[in-house]
Amino acid sequence: FPVYNMLYKFSSRAFISPVCRMKLKEKMYSVNENEVLFLYADIRAISGISRKSVTKLNLEMNKLAERLIEKHIVLIVLPSPDKYDLYYEYIIDNNYPKNQLFDYLREQDSKYVFIDTKEMLLAEIKSGERDVYYADDSHWSPKASRVIAEKIIDLTHKR
Repeated sequence: FPVYNMLYKFSSRAFISPVCRMKLKEKMYSVNENEVLFLYADIRAISGISRKSVTKLNLEMNKLAERLIEKHIVLIVLPSPDKYDLYYEYIIDNNYPKNQLFDYLREQDSKYVFIDTKEMLLAEIKSGERDVYYADDSHWSPKASRVIAEKIIDLTHKR
């Protein structure tokens, strides 16, 4: 623990840690620190995201949606932004790449219902909501879960 804390002063991932720690432009959590913790694996995964790969994914989801429509079932797709992706624009001195998964998904023509969880959770953050994700974890908080659940309930009541 003391070694990592010292090394974080020189590297966002303490050179070897699986966890990145970066400063934020504003306070996003109830705890005192203006920083975000996220998994370095989220950064490494970005290299696998391309317009071509998302278009291929969308094609497969459309095929599945068509098969489900025949059975009077609606496919709802709600990808979850990782913590790095959600807080990306608030990170100070960020040298890591931007995750464009949601940008590419928004461009697609879909036969399924796409719930843009990133847009929804980002709206919560922009409205001043804190603790959308847990400060020391990579999961949504109950606040984020409530927002997404309300959207799903709203969608199901409209059908």
